[in-house]
Amino acid sequence: MKLFVLLLALSPAYGYQLPQTARQLQRQVAADQRLSEIAVLLGKIRKQIETLTQSGRYHPVETLAWQDIQDPQILQWKKTIAAKYQDAIYATIEAYDIAPNTNGIPTGSLNMQTGPFKNNAVAWRPVYAAIGIRNITLPDGSTYTWPDADPTKAKKFIGEARIIKDGVTTADGTTVIAGFRQNAFLLSELLLHEYTHLELFSEAEWNDWETRRDREGEVLDRVAKAFKTLPRGNSQKEVREWQQLDNTLKEKRSLFDRSKPPLYEELWRRIFKRAEPFDSAYSDSVPTSVEGFSIPKDQLARIRRKAGDLEHGIAADYNHRRLAEQEQRRREEQARVERDDFQFAIY
Repeated sequence: MKLFVLLLALSPAYGYQLPQTARQLQRQVAADQRLSEIAVLLGKIRKQIETLTQSGRYHPVETLAWQDIQDPQILQWKKTIAAKYQDAIYATIEAYDIAPNTNGIPTGSLNMQTGPFKNNAVAWRPVYAAIGIRNITLPDGSTYTWPDADPTKAKKFIGEARIIKDGVTTADGTTVIAGFRQNAFLLSELLLHEYTHLELFSEAEWNDWETRRDREGEVLDRVAKAFKTLPRGNSQKEVREWQQLDNTLKEKRSLFDRSKPPLYEELWRRIFKRAEPFDSAYSDSVPTSVEGFSIPKDQLARIRRKAGDLEHGIAADYNHRRLAEQEQRRREEQARVERDDFQFAIY
């Protein structure tokens, strides 16, 4: 009996597996199709950005994601991409059985053991969006501005996160998927990674002061274990996708291992309970999957230099948006005059 209980405790909460049923295989194909269509639209967006840049209407900044550009044509493509990517997310969840779901929409809830959400049941809500400021409703009804109410701190955090993170999960159950994946298999890894973070939020042993810094490593271990047990197909598509997955997992593990602090820093953290994690200013209020995520110091310095361009990029984007709004008002005024002159609408 004790052995049975132990096995239950060690078993992962998710049921990740390769598509098995005809329905799951259809959903995998549907997700692949949506992602292929998105890739075409992303190519169009890149060309449009080149046109805007050449005309001086856009200042390219690495940390200013294309999602922020307010060009009318890009806005239309954004809406199409958002709908297609959300479809791909739901199709992938169902195809790979990442979490309990109905037609890919997650069902059920997890009882959180962390932060202000402790002892509250939350549902998983994976959504496609750019990493940005969010207003999170806490269990007591109050609102928390994530990552920080201070615009300067928020810009710094978002600028860094957009470079190094493809997804962020907060303890309210929301997962923001921002990174593009070429196929459903790779997208399933990203979704599984973030859902595992949410699972850790529901496990008390991973939410005390010390272990919360080690969540990223635990997530990497659990995800790698889930894939290790899967059979590998021999088709050209399967071989290619498995190679892509292996490279992704290897890169994540390498980045994590190289970012581990020296022993003396780890001892300092554990003895004095002091550290400066990637999001130290924000994680004590609303735990996130970014918590405990760190990168080598040389890369962090480079990223922070690039993130420093974020404010300039936002200002340039604001100027472009202002010009677009002025043009829209001009057109509306012209239409109003023509309606008055000709007594019919032409706009």
